[in-house]
Amino acid sequence: MNEVIIANEGRNAGIEELLRMLQIANMLHERQQIDLLMNYMAESEKNYAAIMQELNEIKSQMKELLDRPVNEPAASENKKVFSGLVEQAGNTVEVQKQKLENIRQDLNTKAEQIIQNFKNMGTKALNNVCSFLGIQEKLIEMRDHARSAEMDMKNAVEKLDGIENELSTAAAHVRTAGRIVSNKEQSLSGDPGKEAMENKGSVLFRMLRNHYQKRQNTYTKRAERLNGAIEDFRALEQKASVIKKLSENREKIAVNDKGDRDESRISLTEHKKDEIER
Repeated sequence: MNEVIIANEGRNAGIEELLRMLQIANMLHERQQIDLLMNYMAESEKNYAAIMQELNEIKSQMKELLDRPVNEPAASENKKVFSGLVEQAGNTVEVQKQKLENIRQDLNTKAEQIIQNFKNMGTKALNNVCSFLGIQEKLIEMRDHARSAEMDMKNAVEKLDGIENELSTAAAHVRTAGRIVSNKEQSLSGDPGKEAMENKGSVLFRMLRNHYQKRQNTYTKRAERLNGAIEDFRALEQKASVIKKLSENREKIAVNDKGDRDESRISLTEHKKDEIER
């Protein structure tokens, strides 16, 4: 199992301290269960950073394309459409990041509570530690977030296609109306301004569609990996349960053996006493 990846020192202070305690207490399966969650959280955080970087690059390219002067009334409206789509994509990432941060904060708060309980009552505070932290529930929550984001990306691609069709249809109607009013039957290639604007639109739609499709594939794979992590968690939980029962049985056998030995000593003492009295 890989060690927990720490994004920023101190952000996971509570859980780091708890992991050290579990290591000392030789509760390795519980530590591995927590590691599963922490590693996927770190992976998600890195992924969000990569998405935001990609969106910033798209913004830069979009600005470069749209800021070039084109003699086309629809240019300003199209610019608003593309800016809105990129902003929406950024907002989606921010929502996902906040959900991840909420999980992190809850995890650290509960870890700090366990640490305090350990100081007050000893190793009993480590019983059912993963259940108290809600590790499995948080893995499921992250998987569901990935599935939700996957659907958001799929819907975004469909929305892009719809907007592109609407803009293309609207542009065709404007051109047709213009030709009727001016009574000119000129081809699209005869208007360099319109052609340039439509070429820009095609580039931007392709750029955004590629981004959304790439993100959709990423979330699909993440949901699958989190499903695997949930199964791994349950397997570790079963192992930890078996080990706990074996330990309890050994303690019970030791207590019974001690009781038998005590009874034997008492019987022997009483027998010797009877012999002396005779």
